[in-house]
Amino acid sequence: MNGVTTFFNPTFLLLIGFFVLIYFLMIRPQNKAKKAHEEMVNGIEVGDEVAEKFPDDFVDRTSYSKPHIDIKKYIEFQLLRAGILEENIEIHGSCTFSDSEFFSYRRDGKRSGRMMGIIKLNT
Repeated sequence: MNGVTTFFNPTFLLLIGFFVLIYFLMIRPQNKAKKAHEEMVNGIEVGDEVAEKFPDDFVDRTSYSKPHIDIKKYIEFQLLRAGILEENIEIHGSCTFSDSEFFSYRRDGKRSGRMMGIIKLNT
C-alpha cells in the first residue's frame, strides 16, 4: 500500500455498532428505570410516626436524614399478599412528586390542584 497505513477496520466498526446496540437495548433502559425509582423514593419523605406503620423492608432509614418509604413496592406487596397474581399487577413508572403532569401537595403545597384515582376490578 505504498507505505500508507489505513485505520479503517470493518471488524472494529462492527464491534462499536454492537456496543451501541447493547447500550440502547439494555444499559440505557436500566439507567432510566433506576433514575425514575430514585426520584420516586426521594419524593416520599415521612416522619417516624408514619414510617413505623410500614414494614422495615419498605423503609429506608439510613440514606437520608428522615425515613423514606418505597410506597409502590409496599402496595405491590399488599396486592400479592391478598392473592392477586403478579402478572395481573402493573406498576406505572410515573411519580406524582417529580412529574409536573400530576398535582402534588407534597411538591406544590397549598397552591396545588386536586387529583382523583380510580381502581377498577375486571371480573
